[in-house]
Amino acid sequence: MELTFINDLGQPFVVEIDPNMELENVMALLEAESGVPVAEQSISYEGRELSNPKATIRELGVQGNSAMLLLRRKGAPSTTRTRRRGPKQPRALCRASQTDAGAAVRCRAPATAGDRASEHGSIRC
Repeated sequence: MELTFINDLGQPFVVEIDPNMELENVMALLEAESGVPVAEQSISYEGRELSNPKATIRELGVQGNSAMLLLRRKGAPSTTRTRRRGPKQPRALCRASQTDAGAAVRCRAPATAGDRASEHGSIRC
């Protein structure tokens, strides 16, 4: 069975799975494909969130060649470590957007003492 997962940035991930695979195993596969940790995944099919990790895809009523929504839960505990920055190192403010040519990330460094914020342009993925 082929399933297409669309993330919150509009990027598709197509995976081939067995309909008897449990949701928790599909989520582990999606973590490898999308980089979204299992603990932060929210998967929806036909407007309802799939929440029983022990249920098979077939038991959840998912049909072959379906499109499903893969979102990162807000407020979910992060499994990534953040690096400590020194007090004088500003953080860049970035915003991602989806365009026909691919994903674009616009970054702007915050203003420093006596300096205006500068635009660093777009990075295409």
